Amino acid sequence: MVAGNYDFYIEKDRTFLKTMQVFDETTGAAFDLTTYSIKMEVRASAGSAVLLTFSTASGNITITDATQGIFTMNLTAAESKALTFTKGVYDLIFISTVNVTEILEGYVNVLTNITSST
Repeated sequence: MVAGNYDFYIEKDRTFLKTMQVFDETTGAAFDLTTYSIKMEVRASAGSAVLLTFSTASGNITITDATQGIFTMNLTAAESKALTFTKGVYDLIFISTVNVTEILEGYVNVLTNITSST
């Protein structure tokens, strides 16, 4: 599977919620996530320190419908407010006992808002 390219935009001090569905590029069928975990690391550049991690292990990625390839990424408003970077690179991988598959890559952009939630 060739990784797709997608840029994320996270607004500081706002809830970040992104639901995605993945399809098998060969068959067009939903990618079955039943035996997979998901992980995404954001860094300033490849090989630099991790700025933000999303994963099923940490709970900020939830597989919402495994057989339909649907998962949701989330940060609370407090978590997004604490972000200290404005732009980073990422890749998102699916991990099983047999395979590690890169699904997406691109940039994560953190935007500052005008109105505070407090």
